[in-house]
Amino acid sequence: MPESILFLPECHVDTALMRALLYDRQKLITHIKGAPKVGDALHQQAERYGSSRVVIAMVDNDKHLFSIPKLKPFDQVVLRCEEPGCLFVVYRHRKLASQYLIVLDPACDGWLYGNLRAAGLQPQAYQLPELLNDFLGFTKSIRAEEQPEIVSLLKALRTSAPPAYARLAAFVTERLGEAGQAGW
Repeated sequence: MPESILFLPECHVDTALMRALLYDRQKLITHIKGAPKVGDALHQQAERYGSSRVVIAMVDNDKHLFSIPKLKPFDQVVLRCEEPGCLFVVYRHRKLASQYLIVLDPACDGWLYGNLRAAGLQPQAYQLPELLNDFLGFTKSIRAEEQPEIVSLLKALRTSAPPAYARLAAFVTERLGEAGQAGW
C-alpha cells in the first residue's frame, strides 16, 4: 500500500533540506531533477491517486517557474514567509487541495545560508565556506544530501529553528498530521 503523503524535492540541496524536515520519515521523499520534472511528477501523482495522497513538492524560485504548464494550477497561496534572505511561498493546486508546491527564494542553497545567518550560526563551524558565493559554489558541486557538512548544518538549523525554517517545518509537520488523521 502506498504512503499517504509524498515529498518531491527538486534538487540535491532541496532533498537535503527535506530529509532534515522529515528526519524520521526518509521513505516519504522522492528526489526529482528540475522543476519541469517536478511538474510531471505532481501530474502523475494526481492521475494515479487523485486527492487520496498528499503531495508536497519543493522547488527554487525561477522567473520561468509558472510558465511550466503543469505548475500553473498551483495558484492558491496558503503560506507566505517574508523573512529576509529566507523567503518562501507555499501554493496549493487550484483543483486538487491535497497537492502543494513550496517555492524557496533565494534558491535552496542561498535559503539555507540565509537561515544559517538568521540563526546566528557560522558556516565554518560546519566546515562550510563563510562567504555566500563560496557557499553556493560548494553546494552546487556536491550531492548535498550525502555530505556530512550539510547534514550537520541542517541538524543545527533544526535545533536552532530560525523563523523561516521553523515556519516551513511547522507546515510540513501539519501536513504529516493531516495525512495521518485523514487516512490519506
